[in-house]
Amino acid sequence: VGTIARRAAAADVEVLIVTGDLDALQLVGERVRVLANRRGISETMLYDGAAVKERYGIEPRQIPHLKALIGDASDNIPGVRGVGEKTAGKLLQRYATVEEILARREEIPEARVRAALGSAGDQPLRSRDLATILTDVTVDFDLEAARCREPDRKRMRDLFGALEFRSLRRKFEDEEEAPVATAAARPLASSADLDALAHSARLGRGLALTLPTGEGRRETEESGDEGPETEETGDGTARGGQLSLEDVPVPHPVSGPPSPVSRPRLTRLGLCVDGGPYVWDAGRGAVTTEMLRPLLEDPRVPKCAHDLKALLIACRCSGIELAAGEFDTMVADYLLNPARSSHAPGDITFDHLGYELPSDGTDAALAAGAVATLALWRVLRDRLREEMLEGLNRDLEVPLIRILADMELRGVAVDVDYLRRLSARLEGEIRQLEKEIYELAGTEFNIGSTKQLQVILFERLGLPPEKKTKTGYSTGVEVLEALSRRHPLPGKILSYRELTKLKSTYADALPRLVDPGTGRIHTSLNQTVAATGRLSSSAPNLQNIPIRSEVGREIRRAFVAPPGRALVSADYSQIELRLLAHVTGDEELLRAFAADEDIHVTTASALFEVPESEVTSDMRRRAKTVNFAVIYGMSEFGLARDLGVPVATARDWIGSYFGRYPGVLRWKEEIIEQARRDGCVTTLMGRRRYLPEIHSRNRNFQEFAQRAAVNTPIQGTAADIIKQAMIRVDECLRAEGFAGRMILQVHDELLFEAPVAEVARLAERARALMSGAFPLKVPLKVDVKAGANWADMEAVREG
Repeated sequence: VGTIARRAAAADVEVLIVTGDLDALQLVGERVRVLANRRGISETMLYDGAAVKERYGIEPRQIPHLKALIGDASDNIPGVRGVGEKTAGKLLQRYATVEEILARREEIPEARVRAALGSAGDQPLRSRDLATILTDVTVDFDLEAARCREPDRKRMRDLFGALEFRSLRRKFEDEEEAPVATAAARPLASSADLDALAHSARLGRGLALTLPTGEGRRETEESGDEGPETEETGDGTARGGQLSLEDVPVPHPVSGPPSPVSRPRLTRLGLCVDGGPYVWDAGRGAVTTEMLRPLLEDPRVPKCAHDLKALLIACRCSGIELAAGEFDTMVADYLLNPARSSHAPGDITFDHLGYELPSDGTDAALAAGAVATLALWRVLRDRLREEMLEGLNRDLEVPLIRILADMELRGVAVDVDYLRRLSARLEGEIRQLEKEIYELAGTEFNIGSTKQLQVILFERLGLPPEKKTKTGYSTGVEVLEALSRRHPLPGKILSYRELTKLKSTYADALPRLVDPGTGRIHTSLNQTVAATGRLSSSAPNLQNIPIRSEVGREIRRAFVAPPGRALVSADYSQIELRLLAHVTGDEELLRAFAADEDIHVTTASALFEVPESEVTSDMRRRAKTVNFAVIYGMSEFGLARDLGVPVATARDWIGSYFGRYPGVLRWKEEIIEQARRDGCVTTLMGRRRYLPEIHSRNRNFQEFAQRAAVNTPIQGTAADIIKQAMIRVDECLRAEGFAGRMILQVHDELLFEAPVAEVARLAERARALMSGAFPLKVPLKVDVKAGANWADMEAVREG
């Protein structure tokens, strides 16, 4: 900056340096000024020579000499001890330079200042050199090339589009840029229009369909604290809660075919073929829903939609079985960009096509959505081919969409009276916990207040703080678990939090989410949320009910089968550890699973150096934590924290683990290196997860990427396998005439509802199809249980 400023001034160019660093004031001259920001960009000060002199009492060129005397801690420049800015200013007014001050030190009348300068030696000269901005460095700078010009608008749009700077790109948008987005919508007004549309769809091999923004059930972010409230986002999706009951479909009986239901029905629809867009409105024109049915049910017309599941549900609720749903732009974008936070139509249209979608709910907006969907179908299909993801989309994700729609419509039956009784009991336990907490704390306080809890734990009780946050010391789960070994209060706080969360999130909220017509709850099973490929559940989240705590099991007890029916649970046993054995090829892991040994006992034997017959339940528990710590990339510090042991002990256990299973360590190192080389990792079925953070200079980001590189091929493949199993089991149940159906998926578990008489046969078929869903070097084991509710189940034995 100094060099360029001097060169420009010498060329008779007026120079303005904009900076928050007041060292630049030494550059001020006849043609050089400094605009310094005092507070952000809202308060600034313009310095010329007079302004510098007014502030410091010296000339701009003397600024390095001032710094030499007073020092500058921010630049690590030592000053003269005992000499402040006021004294330094007076010295420079009298002697002009540091050299002169040191040379004439004995003339200075103040003895204290003379002594300070004497003690400093020649340090002020070195500090002056440090504070001086050089103005003669070698820099390739062409003043003419720096002249401000009108921007290249197209290049700016392309750049901002690539960087996803949407609001910046909008500033460079030309109105004539997006003619497709403003294509005129033709009303679908007659049977002749329908015939023309069907003919064009068959010729062009495709019909794009779009619902008005916000209609149908939407994908939501995965959350463990979802209640009945709904928060609307800008793209019309509901996050953190559920749609109003007016929008929740009444499901058909689980044993029979789908029944036409009243909501949410098709009321408006955008349709687009190569010939352009149409808009259909049930309240306008002569085309009724019944007239629309043949087109939507025609298996010869391939169809695409953004959020095909929402469209399937809306059609089903209008008595229409949508046929040939071949492509979902939301799911396709998710496969290509699994880590992005939003796959809303406006976002992916902007990213892939480069124009904004209107969102005002008009016919033009509905038509624009249909046009965009048709264009995205072709663009995303090509991208999937390029990334070798077309097969995963066609054979796994798209077939799953209809299955998920069916499961959402069926719902899960719950016992509302039981939940109300449970809520009352939990309320009593919470009140008792409050009393115990107040007694341990020695005072009453707001247990839900982080600040008040900080005072109680770290000031009143004097417990050692573990972790600092922006609002003080952390009171998170990890900290409270660590502190509970020192004092009983943190453990009580954790119990209080668990009970209050389960009461509010489930015992109190679930009855309000029950459809009054059927007594069933209809969660959303989301396909495009988790970066690993796992399904998530929302509104309400039924995948987050704890199963290890007694209270969590009591919540599960509320999910019931109607009279004469049973719930059947088919759960993969240790699928991630079996996948670890497969991908690593570790001989000892493969041997243990082939012999159907208890892998946690086998690992405990290695960690604690005892025969397997002498492994205790506590040893097995710790070994189980180590087994999963390897999959999830947990550090030795994290393992030590979870198991309550010294870091050195955790380090030794990890070392012993890799000593027993050397193939795991070799694979872990190889997969991280591959992620660095390729920028991504893949599952066994080809699903990709991109990990740009692996090249980050930020250590936390880099370590996250390394953990994801290890975890994704395992957890992602497990997600792919259970999706494959869902497709095969669903096909079997339909083909073989079962009355039972899938009603829920919770990671490695499928939940069915079936007549009691079918349980044994369904269990046999589900076990066989799930265990054979994907070929591995070790057997896939499936545990099947059945019962009247989700908690009280008994094993269904093979054969």
